Amino acid sequence: MRRRAGTRGYHYAVMLADIDGFKALNHSLGSTTGDQLLIEIGLRLQSSLREGDVVARPLNFAGELLLARFGGDEFAFLLERCADENDVLRVAERAQAAVAAPLLVQRKLVQCTIGIGSAFSSNSHTRPDDTLRDAETALRRGQALGAGRTELFDAAMHNRAVHRLKLENDLRTALNRNQLRVLYQPIFRIDPRQAVAFEALLRWQHPEQGLIAPNEFLAAEDTGLMAMIDQWVIREACGQMPVWQAANGGRLVRAAINLSARHFASAQVIDGIKTCLRDTFAVPNALALEIADPIASMNPDHTAAALAQMRRLGVTTALDDFGSNSISLTSLRRCSYDVLKIDRSLISSMQADRTSQDVVDVILTLARKLNCEVIAEGVEKPAQVESLRTMGCSLAQGYFFSPPLDASAALQLLRKLPTCAVAPFAR
Repeated sequence: MRRRAGTRGYHYAVMLADIDGFKALNHSLGSTTGDQLLIEIGLRLQSSLREGDVVARPLNFAGELLLARFGGDEFAFLLERCADENDVLRVAERAQAAVAAPLLVQRKLVQCTIGIGSAFSSNSHTRPDDTLRDAETALRRGQALGAGRTELFDAAMHNRAVHRLKLENDLRTALNRNQLRVLYQPIFRIDPRQAVAFEALLRWQHPEQGLIAPNEFLAAEDTGLMAMIDQWVIREACGQMPVWQAANGGRLVRAAINLSARHFASAQVIDGIKTCLRDTFAVPNALALEIADPIASMNPDHTAAALAQMRRLGVTTALDDFGSNSISLTSLRRCSYDVLKIDRSLISSMQADRTSQDVVDVILTLARKLNCEVIAEGVEKPAQVESLRTMGCSLAQGYFFSPPLDASAALQLLRKLPTCAVAPFAR
């Protein structure tokens, strides 16, 4: 393939297959069974090829071209004489079906799916590595969308990959050059009107584009930088808490911080929180960690275990965006959150949509049963405040009360309210 890459009139495709969730399978089955599983899947993939198809050659193999294993659980296919995408899709469909049938490995029945990414040769590519890179881009795109998917590389995917690479480089520069900022939006008790906490909100002070909100650079999740950025935000907010406490007559001031999906799923999340608390001398029960409802729903077992560790540290846990995603009551019970934050979409539609108001009322009733505090997000109108007060919601945040403030303005707010009972949420 290397000799013919870039040759006019020679067309081929590269497919990469990755076993979905193999790391978890390998951990639960054991490495010996995991290795046998890889062999069985490799044989099945080999049998799914068309006559004459091969699958890239391992670098240390000098004989006949065979299906090659790339990395821990990836396989690479070389499909020659590919006229169009239908040829690739037919091979991918056979490969998916071959792997999906249950496997008996060392007396254990295992069922797997694979993600597949594919790319066609191009006259603009002079090296096979270029096509392999495109296939990997397609594979990662498919994996981000779910298990068992087949994705074909296209120009839009290439543009996204280029944008993601530029974003990663820019964010690394932002971290190194202190371009990231944390703003703090107060959380208020409705009656009496008192600030009880600040939510830390990340912003990027871009040298050309000005202040950028996180939704403009959410692709950072794909770069793996978000765990590093989360740690930076936690450290910044924890560093503010002793300053706020001193300005508030020695009373604790809580900081609420959102955890990204990638960071929350990592094994280092708890150790990182411990380090921040130790280095900043912040009081653990003045730190609230917020996990978005969709993130918490991804892996209930991990969520329950991670939240239990956080509670042992003395940290408050909050389920953010509650109501934006379906989450089982069983999972909610297992995780025992301290705080539920009602999603802003329900609050914004509460006046015009009776159903939304009923849902908010149900959430408040549920929270009382679970002994949770409730915070209404995105409160912007007096009518929303009155409805929440009537339904018994005591905590809220949004532009009706205050926009996000920089650290200096947040400190000034505390000094203007010397009688403000800023303290950990009651349990």
